[in-house]
Amino acid sequence: MRLSKPFDFDQEQIKVLSGIVSTYYERTKEKMPVAGGWRSMSDEDLWMHLIRIIIAIGKSAPSYELIESADAKRLSIASMRKYQAKHGDDALIKAVHKTLAAHNVRYCSPLKETSPKAIAIVRNLNESYIVDGEHFALIENVKKYGGSEPRFFMTEIVHMYGMKSASEFLMEVGYSPDYMAFDTRMKRVLSLIFKKDFNKQICVTCDYLDIETIFREEICPELHITPAELDSIIFWNYGDIIKSLKR
Repeated sequence: MRLSKPFDFDQEQIKVLSGIVSTYYERTKEKMPVAGGWRSMSDEDLWMHLIRIIIAIGKSAPSYELIESADAKRLSIASMRKYQAKHGDDALIKAVHKTLAAHNVRYCSPLKETSPKAIAIVRNLNESYIVDGEHFALIENVKKYGGSEPRFFMTEIVHMYGMKSASEFLMEVGYSPDYMAFDTRMKRVLSLIFKKDFNKQICVTCDYLDIETIFREEICPELHITPAELDSIIFWNYGDIIKSLKR
């Protein structure tokens, strides 16, 4: 049990965050996750959300470019299953890597035949807790086996996923409004506002959960938004927010 909170805050810092929320909430509203959105999403859409997060590790821009391109069809469950049945896993990994490399995905060198990201994507395709045949089964298994903290289950099952990635996925599909994805952008903004180095503040899982609890139970209620909404505001308006904080 922690004897002290990982960081303190005051009303001046809440005022700064409140100003960010009031400035950017409306323009970000349409991009915010919809509660329960996963229920109306197709198996392929959920799969694309899962693998986009892997593709985005290290640099997010290529992941959006790839997912919005015609090449994304090559990464669909149906397409990968068809290729896998004909050519096998090793060839599928190389084909996935080639698609990633063509879009300049970080850590996927076009000079190599494979990469950790391509291997992780194929392993996730072959994990029955994630994809059962051509059915995306992860969320129902998260609900069945995840217990009180489903992200722990995800980090054990989903290759190349940690707490940040699991939080991001569950937020994006509207599974829970109470999570935050403490990525590099988020930590940089919070470090400027709270005068703490959040890269050092979040070193292990318990740090992640402790800090998230402060936002869920103390800070976000004062801002009248959910943690997921605050996360979206900072992510989608990062450049403008950083500029305003450095003035």
